[in-house]
Formats: sequence, structure tokens, C-alpha cells
Amino acid sequence: MNQTIKADVKIAAIVILLLHVAILFVVIPRLSSQVAGAYIPKIFGDGYDQLAENLVKGNGYRFYPDTALTLMREPGIRFCWRA
Repeated sequence: MNQTIKADVKIAAIVILLLHVAILFVVIPRLSSQVAGAYIPKIFGDGYDQLAENLVKGNGYRFYPDTALTLMREPGIRFCWRA
């Protein structure tokens, strides 16, 4: 390849890189802040927000403050192993 083609490839690569950076750090954040209400829920369906809130408040790993200290429970059936 001659020097002009190499220079053109370098310029094209820099332009593509700058375009990607602009989309990643400028366009996407602006668009996501405008449509955030439609796509990002305020509460989590799996109760993650409740668990996090109780952990922060020092209530332990549980959904509600008045429940057991952890979500771990023993099984309802105990097995007896006989030799």
C-alpha cells in the first residue's frame, strides 16, 4: 500500500473511533434519560429493591422488617437415614 492509502485508512479509523465514542458517551445517555420512564421500572419484580433497602437499614436479608432474619429456611421435611 502506498502512503496516501495508509494515511486514508488511519484517518478513517480515527473517524470511526470518534463516532463510536460520541454515540457511546453522548447520544445513548441523552436518549436513555429521555425514555427512561418507559423502559426502566421503578421497582423490581423479584423484590431486589426490598432486600437492598432492608440490608441498608440493618434489618438483615429479608423482604419485610417484621419477617425472619434471613430468607434461608430449613426444609419442611426432615429425612432420617438408617444404616
